This record gives sequence, C-alpha cells and structure tokens, in this order.
Amino acid sequence: MKAMPEARVYKSRLNQITQTTPTCLWGDSASIEELTCSIEDGAVGATCNPLIVMEVLKKEMHLWEDRIRELIREGAMATEEQIGWEVVEDMSSKAASLLKPIFDRTRGKNGRLSIQTDPHLYRDSIAIVEQAVRFNQLAPNMIVKILVTPPSRHAPGACNDVPRVRLRVCQSSHGTSYPRVMVPSHVLTLAGISLPVNQVEVTFLVSV
Repeated sequence: MKAMPEARVYKSRLNQITQTTPTCLWGDSASIEELTCSIEDGAVGATCNPLIVMEVLKKEMHLWEDRIRELIREGAMATEEQIGWEVVEDMSSKAASLLKPIFDRTRGKNGRLSIQTDPHLYRDSIAIVEQAVRFNQLAPNMIVKILVTPPSRHAPGACNDVPRVRLRVCQSSHGTSYPRVMVPSHVLTLAGISLPVNQVEVTFLVSV
C-alpha cells in the first residue's frame, strides 16, 4: 500500500494563507520583533512612518534609547523633529535589512520596505524630492511614498533617478476616506507628467 504523504504543518493560519494562496502579506510595523514574526508567517514587505516609529518605541525603547542619545549628541543643534526623522531612517534601514533576503530571492519583486516622506513638506516640492532621494539611498530595497497635492504635484517628475517611488495621491472633496488602491503608473499622470515609477499607491481623501 502506498504511504500517504504527511500533511504539511503551518506555523499559523496566516502562514498557511501566504503559502497556499497568491496573498502577499505586508507588515504594518518596523519593529524588529514583529517584522521577524511576520516574515516567519510569510510577509514579503513592511512599512514605516513616524506614527509606526512611535508605536515601536513604546514597546522597544530599551532597544533604541542608546541610539537616540547618540543622535542627540551628534546633532547638538538638531531639533526634536530632525532627531525623530533620524530615528525613522534608522528603523527603516534595520527593517529593510530583514527583508533584503526576500528582495534578493525574488529579484526585487518583493522584500521591500515602504518609507513615507514628511507630509509637512507638501508645499515644497524640492524638499520632498531631496528627502525622497535620501530615503531611496538608505537601502536597495526601499520604496519611497510621496504625498501628492497641487503644490507638490511636480515632485514626481523630478524623481527620475529614484526608480522605487510610490505616490500617495490625495484629493479633497467631502470628508470621507476611500480605500487605497494600487495601479500601474502608466494609467496615471499628474499635471501631464508621466510618473517614473512601477506602482502608484492612490488614496482618495474627501473633505467638506
């Protein structure tokens, strides 16, 4: 009698889903512990922004306290906001390093860390581009998200040397937030500028 193959054992239900369906799991955290667990479940990407960093610090301040003190010493004249963005960069870089093996194995299809530019810069397209280029250089598997509003809509066209930029497009109208969708860049232009990116993250925000 032919032996029956042993049933595969999955770490979790989430792990089973990522291994048996086309699902691409992204972690909404740059915590080393949480991202490591997510990768074990089959995650192929993650995201980081200031709010995520604050949540991570609440849980893992013991891992970051020495680094934050070092940043303060190095930047004696730096503002709290500047120090904060340094922490965002450091945390994003560490998370990207965890995802790098996936990035290499899939030849860049997966294994990326999505980092968000400073929304306070929305009126300064030059500053947005400078920050996007800086973020893009943190690791080879970064995706940079840029807030696109009328004053900053020219920024994407200036990012021709940043091939992994994801754009968050916000339009205001009646107070409701619609789900974000991913669309190919060739179907969207801003102010007549074709977007020099592979994917576009579109968020439609509506306000009175």
